[in-house]
Amino acid sequence: MSIFAVVLAAATLTSAPVPGSGVLVTTVKANNWVGVHVSVVGWAKNEVDVEAQTPNPNVRARIDRTGNVTRVTAVYTGPHNTAFFGLFHWGDHKGVKWIVHVPATKTVTVRSVNAGVSVDGVRGAVDVGTDNGGVSVDHAGPDVRVRTDNGGVSVNVASLEGKPVAIDVHTDNGGVNVRVPKGTRARVETATSNGAVSNALGNGSGPGTITVKTSNGGIGISAG
Repeated sequence: MSIFAVVLAAATLTSAPVPGSGVLVTTVKANNWVGVHVSVVGWAKNEVDVEAQTPNPNVRARIDRTGNVTRVTAVYTGPHNTAFFGLFHWGDHKGVKWIVHVPATKTVTVRSVNAGVSVDGVRGAVDVGTDNGGVSVDHAGPDVRVRTDNGGVSVNVASLEGKPVAIDVHTDNGGVNVRVPKGTRARVETATSNGAVSNALGNGSGPGTITVKTSNGGIGISAG
């Protein structure tokens, strides 16, 4: 199923059932001057719902679904943004925000380029990767993986769902904060080239693992 529409304001672009175990959300931009934010929200329905919010008439929204895959694409059709010695910019550079509702218990994978990503209320495994942008994962289950080349990361695990925690966060440039439920038992590994580390769990022990690495930024791990 494929939809190609011009989005002038907030618009819900249909829904589709999710018969399998996972959802893939992908964003691709026509050029680097269109800002994108992807907000993934878990809900009780066993279907995917996609909403695009943008004030920019030069952004087109494309939604493709095949089986378990939901692909969200923002395409910029306006004039190029131009810079003079990196100081002054002109042209159309407004962005688009995607809100994607997914089944809360499914495995959710998000891939984006130059985009901020937020995931809220997904209890299934979460895997987020973005080339340039901050990432926040809230009200999550115990299995979270995040990769970003440039941006801060926050992970808040609301429930262990009776499973050992498995958190793996890597960012090349940005601070990382991880919060897990009180009583979480996990081995902890942290590394930063430039920044302070605050770790309420210590080195830890138990069946779970928490790995946090950043090249430039502080690390905070808390429980409660």
